[in-house]
Amino acid sequence: LGNADESLYATTPDWKMPLSQRGRRQSRDAGRRIQQIVGPDSNILFYVSPYHRTKETLKEIQSQISNPILFTREEPRLREQDFGNFQDPELIQAAKEERPKFGRFFFRFPDGESGADVFDRVSAFSGTFVQDIEQTAYRIGERTAANATAILVTHGIAGRLFVMRWLQWSVDDFENLHNSPNCGLLHLQRTPDGMAYDLTAESRALIKAPRMEKDSGYVGNGLKLGDMLKAEKQLTEKERDVFRTLPDSAWGM
Repeated sequence: LGNADESLYATTPDWKMPLSQRGRRQSRDAGRRIQQIVGPDSNILFYVSPYHRTKETLKEIQSQISNPILFTREEPRLREQDFGNFQDPELIQAAKEERPKFGRFFFRFPDGESGADVFDRVSAFSGTFVQDIEQTAYRIGERTAANATAILVTHGIAGRLFVMRWLQWSVDDFENLHNSPNCGLLHLQRTPDGMAYDLTAESRALIKAPRMEKDSGYVGNGLKLGDMLKAEKQLTEKERDVFRTLPDSAWGM
């Protein structure tokens, strides 16, 4: 509802803002797209922001998916950027106009967060995410865990910053990104060597992401456990085991 009438934020806490009927339709459409792409056999792990609208989005997505769900976890670190408490529409609009002049990553909203703050908590979540995958692989077996899809139901800037962290993009790279539309899917897929992730071409186009250069490698190396730039032959046996158990796909929206 907040996208349709931003004045509601003056009386309704951001985290309690519900989905509109249009938002529910978009969420179901996203669920159908995910189901079509992952197919019927992939196991799914869900992480969801604790905001009401993201939990409602999750419910609509899951209504369209028939795959086995390994777990669903509420994750506060995937919440929306904090713009303050009850928001003055005029002050927020003035801040949004000033933000591109200062830089989206470092600009801090009055009484709220900067993009850098969101990056820090999303980075902390990334470590938990890898641990979860290790533990899931131990519990259900490596092959089952490898044939899995992790879905993060989050918010626009948190989703972009998660991708920035995971692919090791620079601040300049982030400044050139566009926000994805509501229920836009950012699809991180394992590279052919199984050692990293990269955005699909469709997802790159969605947010105007840096393009992968064939001769110079990725724009930002995919996150690798421990030392992110190690060659495979330098990895320990434990690190190689972890890479074999990472999900085939990870989605953010």
